[in-house]
Amino acid sequence: MSMSIRPGTRVHHRARAPLLAVGAALVTTCALTLPTASAEQAAPVAKAAPAAFQEVWRTDFDGAAGSRPAADGWITDTGTGYPSGPPNWGTGERQTYTDRPENLQLDGAGHLRITARKDGATWTSGRIEPRRSDFAAPTDATRPGGSLLVDHVAVSVRQPAGARTDRAATPTDRHPAPQGATS
Repeated sequence: MSMSIRPGTRVHHRARAPLLAVGAALVTTCALTLPTASAEQAAPVAKAAPAAFQEVWRTDFDGAAGSRPAADGWITDTGTGYPSGPPNWGTGERQTYTDRPENLQLDGAGHLRITARKDGATWTSGRIEPRRSDFAAPTDATRPGGSLLVDHVAVSVRQPAGARTDRAATPTDRHPAPQGATS
């Protein structure tokens, strides 16, 4: 994943994660130490995978400015966890996810804008995951246990400088991490 922390500063990180990480919660957001964090001014993500990688899946968020991601392709998670799941998504997240436009909307130029907002002691943000069900991992001898790995995820994020803002855009899998884990 590469994300812009401050204008003109790039941090590169290569993650190995289950293929579900590419889709489920493409961007799990919230820099909870900031009044607002927005991908509103983010630079466009490169359109091609690096030469050493094969692009397997990608999405551009096409739609009118201010609209939500298409419901036929995306699930908007709301609240503080999955039904019957651990509280705070299993990661200790402090925000409540909403489907409100001030937290989750398209910018009209192919980007998804997820904005964390603080009102008093309450944080809200947006969270999505794909409806696709074709992320099956192989079970052959080349991948013992059926583990399919993703070597590169590219995300463009712009945030104000602040403590722990580097953790605000993290791909996750459909199942929450153990209690106390960090993203």
